[in-house]
Amino acid sequence: MSSVSRFSDETLGSALRHKVTAAVLTPFDADGTPNPEAVGPYAASLVRDGVGALAVGAHTGRGALLTDAARMAVVRSVRDAVDAPLVAGVGPANTERMAEQMAESGADALLLYPSADPDVVGLHARVARASGLPVIAFVLYEAASGAQYPADLTRRLVATEGVLGVKVAVLDDAVACQDVLTTCRAERPETILFTGEDRMFGPSLLWGADAALVGLAAAVPGPTVATLAAWIEHRYADFVRASAVVDAVAAEAFRAPVDRYVQRMAWLAEWEGRLPADLCHDPIADPAMLPEKDAFLTRIARLLPVTAAP
Repeated sequence: MSSVSRFSDETLGSALRHKVTAAVLTPFDADGTPNPEAVGPYAASLVRDGVGALAVGAHTGRGALLTDAARMAVVRSVRDAVDAPLVAGVGPANTERMAEQMAESGADALLLYPSADPDVVGLHARVARASGLPVIAFVLYEAASGAQYPADLTRRLVATEGVLGVKVAVLDDAVACQDVLTTCRAERPETILFTGEDRMFGPSLLWGADAALVGLAAAVPGPTVATLAAWIEHRYADFVRASAVVDAVAAEAFRAPVDRYVQRMAWLAEWEGRLPADLCHDPIADPAMLPEKDAFLTRIARLLPVTAAP
């Protein structure tokens, strides 16, 4: 099929490399019902605050919980709201059909969830062909994915036709992160290496990442944008200062149990005025974490100025 991407592979690569792609939240109400209409203005506020692209239906957006209709509506809402590149998460089930739907809905590229398919390399190639869109492979920590890819497999993935790059999000495994980045760069120098390492953001840039696709940019995107820009522009004193802020915020948002970070990022989006309080619910959050909200936001306020979304 032919895609409706607004970008050629070359222009899309230029638009994503050296930029922060925000893994946006999906607005959910207290009953777990998504509100696709709200995601457009929210996503636009992130672009105004410096992110270069948006990823919808990724892990931060609880893409695996969305129905086909909701996922397509979220993509369309973001597509209508911004001109920035739009990456859509697909998988882990019905992946090829989902990829076609995302292309039809307006995605410019696909983030392919980790898969236990024994022919995972072939799956990436099939998804690229079925959708007509470039694919980003996703190395996600095993507790979240059940199928964290080793470095040798990612080497083969980035050599696959249709694969634009790889996102590395292995949480706290520094060795695995370094191995994936260096192996993929050696295999295909022009591949885009996206860090998804909220807790190793600065170090992952030192290890070879040249773009970012992170949940930490779902709210308070300024520190990640500043850190990546300072690194790319060789402003190393600025890089150290900005990276310290990223580390401090990530230490608050991404702490055990780490998957609760989605609810914490939703609280931050509410705190900044990007989303209304009644749409800042993680549908699988543990209700027992609610009492931590005020203390969490108090600690964040000590680290960052309040930045209300325009």
